Amino acid sequence: MSLEYAPRGLVGLLTPQANTTVEPEFGILMPAGFAHLNARLVSPAPAIEERLIEYFEVAAATARQFANAPVSTLALACTGASYLAGREREAALLASLAGEFGVPAFTAASAVVDALHVLGARRIALASPYPATLTKASVGYWHSQGFEVVDVASATADPTQFHPIYSLGADAAGALLSDLEDAGAQIMTKVQPPAAPGGRILASPLAKSIAKEKGINLAQVIGSGDNGRIVQRDVENFQPGAAAVPATVVPAAPAAPAAVPQPTPAAAPEAAPAAQPQPQAAPTAPAASAGTYTDTPVSQMRKVIAKRLSESLFTAPHFYLTMEINMDKAIEARVRLNELSPIKLSFNDLVLKSAAVALRRHPVVNSSWLGDKIRQNHVINIGVAVAVDEGLLVPVIRNADQKGLAVALAGVERQHAFAN
Repeated sequence: MSLEYAPRGLVGLLTPQANTTVEPEFGILMPAGFAHLNARLVSPAPAIEERLIEYFEVAAATARQFANAPVSTLALACTGASYLAGREREAALLASLAGEFGVPAFTAASAVVDALHVLGARRIALASPYPATLTKASVGYWHSQGFEVVDVASATADPTQFHPIYSLGADAAGALLSDLEDAGAQIMTKVQPPAAPGGRILASPLAKSIAKEKGINLAQVIGSGDNGRIVQRDVENFQPGAAAVPATVVPAAPAAPAAVPQPTPAAAPEAAPAAQPQPQAAPTAPAASAGTYTDTPVSQMRKVIAKRLSESLFTAPHFYLTMEINMDKAIEARVRLNELSPIKLSFNDLVLKSAAVALRRHPVVNSSWLGDKIRQNHVINIGVAVAVDEGLLVPVIRNADQKGLAVALAGVERQHAFAN
């Protein structure tokens, strides 16, 4: 069922009882065509750790508040609960919610995990607004997800405020990121729309026309088009103040080694400077006549795609197997399943599930080449390549062997929808 004000989907959002930031944040971050319906997770427990754990326990009951509202996905917006509960309990809760409500479910933490996988980040730094016990739990959570946490910056909470986390100001958050940047982390933000040569803002003619009609300053609008270009939906969904809250991902760069002082000979003669090798010039495209070509700037996503595909091809051994499979029974099974399933299943979905079952039966195949060792993975996560306008995304179906066909498919569709 499609809603006029949410043609691409309605998100059922579960948030902690005292969270005062969720409505303005989601008003800014929600992609065009989506809307959200909010329900509060409530716990009378006095300690923050107890409340966070209880949020997982009451998540299903809270989601039932949506009744017959046509939500297309459930989102539990509380990273602290995931940190304390841990990866396995989080995965079990999401599978339970998806099974009961028939739509994909995810947490704020699992969404960040997916985003980091898309970016290809493996070493990360954390900017934590939490107390020490929760910060420690967060490090354990990210380790369990396969990431290396190389640095942690913690905010100093003001105990006089109504809530030490939700009252954390933009200046304090910026200071945290500065601390991480000083430690060698690469801060990747999207604050201002990119400008064309000469300072002109990249925007479509229709977006410019709508902005002029509504009196909107395009310098305050964040573009979602190719290379950050501002398009119609960005202007139509713009809210004043939206540009002040950037979405930030912090993959950590390797720390620079400390310089070790070397002893200097007392009477070392002055030596002539050694000849330094000249850097090689970057390869350039062969000269072409003007008007015979068009150069398209490469977006950050396409750069990551090219890098990861090259790494996959040249750093891991490849071998190929070919076999013929009679799919007659699969064709018949798909027809019967689609008579019962609320989500139409494709042959791709059958292949995905078959691959997951095969990996469970043959665990040695579920291994990764790490150069000096081979790692056998104990969980079955399958990436599904999805084409989008900007390039290629790979939504990851976690614990794919434990999920039904409809739930796995819904997970792919949810991540594809948000990518667009």
